[in-house]
Amino acid sequence: SILVFFVSESLPIDLSSASISDASCAIADGMISVSATGGVGGYDYLWSCGSTTSDATNLAAGTYFLSVTDNNLCTATASYTVSNSAGPSIIIDQVIQPACQGGSGEILVSVTGGALPYSYAWSNGASSEDLFNAPVGSYELIVTDSNGCQGVEYSELFGVNLNAAEICMVTVDSISGANVVVWNKEQNLGISEYEVHKETSSLNVFQLLGTVPFDSLSQFVDTAANSSVHSYRYKLRTIDSCGNFSEFLAYHKTIHLVSNIGLNNTVNLVWDDYIGFDYLTFYINRYHPTTGWEVLDSVAANIHSYTDSSYPSLAGLEYDIEVIPTFPCLAEKAQDHNTTRSNRHTIAPPNANAIDELTLLNARVQPNPSNGLFSIIVEASNWSYSILDMNGKLIMNESASANKAEVNIEALEAGIYMIQISVEGHSVHKKIVKQ
Repeated sequence: SILVFFVSESLPIDLSSASISDASCAIADGMISVSATGGVGGYDYLWSCGSTTSDATNLAAGTYFLSVTDNNLCTATASYTVSNSAGPSIIIDQVIQPACQGGSGEILVSVTGGALPYSYAWSNGASSEDLFNAPVGSYELIVTDSNGCQGVEYSELFGVNLNAAEICMVTVDSISGANVVVWNKEQNLGISEYEVHKETSSLNVFQLLGTVPFDSLSQFVDTAANSSVHSYRYKLRTIDSCGNFSEFLAYHKTIHLVSNIGLNNTVNLVWDDYIGFDYLTFYINRYHPTTGWEVLDSVAANIHSYTDSSYPSLAGLEYDIEVIPTFPCLAEKAQDHNTTRSNRHTIAPPNANAIDELTLLNARVQPNPSNGLFSIIVEASNWSYSILDMNGKLIMNESASANKAEVNIEALEAGIYMIQISVEGHSVHKKIVKQ
């Protein structure tokens, strides 16, 4: 027989259900009564005033802290304030968290009731109504009126959490062969810039490649990398507007593919692992001028070699290796990156009869993204290009007689556009990003 056990996780302890009776002026007769829920029961109460029941009594105006532990030894904490019943009433209007890990936080309040004038006493020594230039921490405000009655409020500044940003994916650009580092942008963390670091020729020694402003495309193109020679490892960290740096998280490494012609003209492929996220399968992609790109086969993630004996011909033959992450990477203002690919490896020189297709395959646009100035590089002497918006509307149409054309779309709005490159009746479309 088979025994099946179900394990359920209990709800967290909730201390939000509380009844507060304010104290009389200058008399310790206030009370806080809390009804804990959640957890597994068997609650043990411990108040900052020393009480060990759900009720804290004989309380003067002030801030009180409660810790509750259940039978599973799970603990929850909460804070409560007691004011004088005839004293001032404090309302917290706004809490502005420190943008950096420095002292830029603010707690803005308004006070009513009691008898004017008021005096203000913050726990950090400030004596103004509102608290300014405050670092991360806990703050108590006591407002005393002219009769000596007090209102109490308590607030915390947690600060913007400058978490380390994690690379989502590193892939090889299929046109330029450059490595592309991609990360998912997280809002409201006080991030000003991202720093991209690449491993040097010394193991585990990384150097700064460049910085990317937070409001830019969340990717970095390493044009100095030669993906056809070896794989590369990258790390990422963030900087806030005060110049504080986050820690580095785990690195990501590209896939490197090599190939050769073996016995009986079979093609042998060998590649290494992608490092950075889990995956189950390697997909082997093959290109030939007669078929275009196609998925040749797939192998388990512990296999790193493959022999192809069924290709059409060696002329123009190319391969790459692809893996698929569990979740796609979104480089904001651009496109999703659903897979990461190795370098493309060519087996033999191109067939002269297929020169137009290969010329278009090797055509590239750089830099991409850019502020509106692009270079189109095509290995041909007579060709043309058109620029269209994403609705297919023609914006520009030009001919070129050299292998490089300079394009200026600075006057266009930021966004994604299409470039159609045409050589002797053959065309290819490429996306460009104008920042």
